[in-house]
Amino acid sequence: MQLTQQEIVVLRKTFLFHKLPPAAYMKLSEQNLYGAFRTEIRTGGQLDYPTEDQNYLGVVIAGELMELRQPTFADRLLREGSVIGVMDLFSRERGPRNEIASKTRCRVVFFTAQQIRELFDAYPGMMMRYINFLTARTQELRWEYLMAATPSALERVQKYCAAQMDESGMVNLPGSMSELAGRLHMSRSTLYRCLERMEQDGVLHRQGKGLHILSPQSLKKRRAESCE
Repeated sequence: MQLTQQEIVVLRKTFLFHKLPPAAYMKLSEQNLYGAFRTEIRTGGQLDYPTEDQNYLGVVIAGELMELRQPTFADRLLREGSVIGVMDLFSRERGPRNEIASKTRCRVVFFTAQQIRELFDAYPGMMMRYINFLTARTQELRWEYLMAATPSALERVQKYCAAQMDESGMVNLPGSMSELAGRLHMSRSTLYRCLERMEQDGVLHRQGKGLHILSPQSLKKRRAESCE
């Protein structure tokens, strides 16, 4: 398979390919990638891997898909530049894969694990970006497991504050309340109710784009639980 110019442009936006030298993109565009696979999925269709006997890294070139992870976790939206199969790329044991359904007409390009290994050998910086991504994703999964094991919305907010609180008792919030609500697996209105409850209880005070924890000791136990 030979990559198209559009596919090269999208690859350059992904965390793994975006810092390769110009010569690398030229080489990728010119060579035939044996084993790589391009698939088109119609709206409402299901993404299928090229084969079941190999691990693949997939990159969404166009369209939107949804990785179905309920009831344990929230579903994950995949769009242009999203990467699929990162965590299991070099795993010797291939477990069940989450179902991925297309929301629009999509195109996905798959690379074999061996092809990615060869790129790592040629471009060591690419391997470091992969390791950094795995580290960050592992932390995200750890947080998702913690949230899934915490049924109470109020307890989820308390654990978040305990985990993010700095030495001065400040919690810096992400870009928007909608983003935070999504991370905590709740609606924005539920998040506001929880913050109001904690403010009424004298636990915190909302201050601009942050939260000032008035009673850090009351959250000390939450922080210990979030680190287990």
